Amino acid sequence: MGYAYQNLKVSARKRGIGFFLTFEWFKDFIMGTDYLTSKGRNREGLTIDRKERHLGYAEGNLAVIPNIDNIKKYHREERFKKYTFLDTKESAGTPF
Repeated sequence: MGYAYQNLKVSARKRGIGFFLTFEWFKDFIMGTDYLTSKGRNREGLTIDRKERHLGYAEGNLAVIPNIDNIKKYHREERFKKYTFLDTKESAGTPF
């Protein structure tokens, strides 16, 4: 369990993502899940998702979900960003 916590913390730091979890909170968070035995990079492997990406790894902002769902979420968010424009005189706040 300590390894999973440290790995998540180091990974967040490398990617420049805020990490605001204590080991005790992390331990309590994953206790009711299969995260430790089912984490992985395959489709069904479990991952820790940040519900709101900009909030980082913080209490109340995490969910344990299958990797495939996390990948789909990422692609939905990236597609949304691609088609969201800043307000300009030409677009007047609309993408058309």
